Amino acid sequence: IDEVASTSLVDGSDDKKTDLLYINTDLNEAVIAQGFFSQKDRDEAPANKASDLNTSVSWLLTRDIDDLPDRIKSAAIELRNVIADNKIKRITLWYSHNLPESQNVRNELLSAQSTLSSILSDHYPEKEIETHYLEVGLETIEDWYLGLTIPIMMTETITLENCFGFNSTGDTWVSFTTSFPATML
Repeated sequence: IDEVASTSLVDGSDDKKTDLLYINTDLNEAVIAQGFFSQKDRDEAPANKASDLNTSVSWLLTRDIDDLPDRIKSAAIELRNVIADNKIKRITLWYSHNLPESQNVRNELLSAQSTLSSILSDHYPEKEIETHYLEVGLETIEDWYLGLTIPIMMTETITLENCFGFNSTGDTWVSFTTSFPATML
């Protein structure tokens, strides 16, 4: 997280509604993010923070580089360069907060995704870039957490031939430890 934060966070005064721009050319993906942290319980996150992503993509992708504030200039240049060099196939607009997820936020994210798609069509018509949005609120965070903490149970039998390893036993269980290509799963 420290490495991503040091290279991707642009949040601050005059960030033009861009809190984070993460580019991963290995995965051919960029993430433009807006975050919100609530100090009190609410029924949903403010939808206007999701709509801020409209402003963010407009500044990052359409404004003249010389007009950009220093805070986001290098991020915008990098994003435009990786798009031009065909190193990005997907851009996700991400709104992260600590409140329940809502239809109001999803509607604003869908609008921001439409803006992003239109900008890409107009400014990069020859590029095929998927656009997506993601609301990361309490439900998604809970799902991700459970995905990390729930053990993977094997319910099917897998037959391996000519494998080497070792047996382990307990009072009520027996296991065999070996390695094999993940493609077999």
